[in-house]
Amino acid sequence: MKTIGMTILSLLLLTGATVSSQADVPPTNQVSPRLFNGTIDGIDSFQQLVIIQTKEEGQEIMRFLAFADPDVMKDLAKGDRVVVEVDQHGLAKKIVKDGSEPTEARNPKH
Repeated sequence: MKTIGMTILSLLLLTGATVSSQADVPPTNQVSPRLFNGTIDGIDSFQQLVIIQTKEEGQEIMRFLAFADPDVMKDLAKGDRVVVEVDQHGLAKKIVKDGSEPTEARNPKH
């Protein structure tokens, strides 16, 4: 009886050690932060959403991104060319103007 108890205890300890060592390994399916550029097409400050128009592989794509921190959109407006950093959860982490002006701003119509 004592031998069976020691065997069960040993198996439990061995199993526990195996599970804890696997828990320490970081998951391999995490998405790393990503950068892309585009033009702000719309901002919904109430729902904390921004719409960015971008081109990827020759196609225009509209991206709807949530942002947790309202300061991300400080001093930004519709039509601004921006560089966007998206975090691993898909939220807009940082949005900054990329410096180039849209064609409408460079060539005003008189």
